[in-house]
Amino acid sequence: MATITFFNNQQPLKLENIAVAQAAMESWAAQNGFESVSLHLEAENKLFVQFDTGVLLSSWLDLHAVERNDTEALEEQLDFARGEFRRRAAGYGQFDR
Repeated sequence: MATITFFNNQQPLKLENIAVAQAAMESWAAQNGFESVSLHLEAENKLFVQFDTGVLLSSWLDLHAVERNDTEALEEQLDFARGEFRRRAAGYGQFDR
């Protein structure tokens, strides 16, 4: 099973009552071949995505979607981030942002 971690200013971020969202993100990551997903709170309500030990992406998840356990919105946002991850791996990352 994949590991999902949350950070705020390089410190672990503790979120309450997100078990459903966390389980959905763990399942999504495992199905897509990622061992870990790190989510970094770097702007108001924006959790920027980092897959495995890669670079921090421009793609982000809405903190409120995590807190509401909105699994459909989270999976859509993770799919978008996966697309950015693949574009960067293919050398098209210069066109992001």
